[in-house]
Amino acid sequence: MVNPSARKPKGGRLTARAGGILSQIMKCAIYKSRKRANTYLYVTAERDLSCVPKTLLDLLGRLEPVMTLELTPQRTLAQADPAAVCRQLQEQGYFLQLPPGDLPATDR
Repeated sequence: MVNPSARKPKGGRLTARAGGILSQIMKCAIYKSRKRANTYLYVTAERDLSCVPKTLLDLLGRLEPVMTLELTPQRTLAQADPAAVCRQLQEQGYFLQLPPGDLPATDR
């Protein structure tokens, strides 16, 4: 049974799983930068790009929609940790996925 006092996260919903464990599902939209190769911007589907800083949008150039998906911490993503993506979406409203070679050495 889902706890009625559980708060619904921004951009997502809580669902009950076996054993009563709550799992978060977030619907997100993914955009590809036309200016920077292999760079993707995730935003919660309910939000527009207004939560993304203008300086970042300027660096990314024109964004092309790639897909929308339901994201859970257990979902497999090719280049990103799904739990980290969910956390960033909740905290700041967007997640920037850079190509592996563009990450600082401490993040590898």
